[in-house]
Amino acid sequence: MTMKTLALAAIAATAIAGAASATTLGDTVNSTYHFPTHTSFYNGGPTFTVAPGVLGTQFVDGNPIIESYSSSGGSETYTFTFNTVSFTCCVAFNGIVLTDLTGANFGAITSVSGVPFGNAVSTGGGLEVSWAGQSFSSGDTVSVTLGTAVPEPAEWALMILGFAAIGGLARRDRKVAVAA
Repeated sequence: MTMKTLALAAIAATAIAGAASATTLGDTVNSTYHFPTHTSFYNGGPTFTVAPGVLGTQFVDGNPIIESYSSSGGSETYTFTFNTVSFTCCVAFNGIVLTDLTGANFGAITSVSGVPFGNAVSTGGGLEVSWAGQSFSSGDTVSVTLGTAVPEPAEWALMILGFAAIGGLARRDRKVAVAA
């Protein structure tokens, strides 16, 4: 394999990896309600294919929470609309856990409205949104916007090692050519 071929393969792989983004559009996602902790299952909810618009309705003690999705400019937004009487929650976790059943990851959280930023957590294949300690009235919303995931340090290290290997091969090819 020539150096040109290796360099073109490395550039193509980098371009493909850079173009990939974490998105749940088209994925099958399950919605469950958890209370009083994020690991305490309270009741099941809808399983849906992610597409723009209303995804489903989660019923908690007979009170509906409408779940919807939108995307724009590489970002995804999940919105939860309360169509219930006023309530205030006071436990460690009271909210929805979305799980991507296709194995894809939710992106990094870029913004949150309706609850403090720390009340929404992207856990790879899951998105946990808690409204613990918050007060809501009918029509209030909680929105979580996700963006492209930032590469992990291990991914950066692997990429640097790959470039170093290509550089080492290029240097070795030059020495062999000079010696001949």
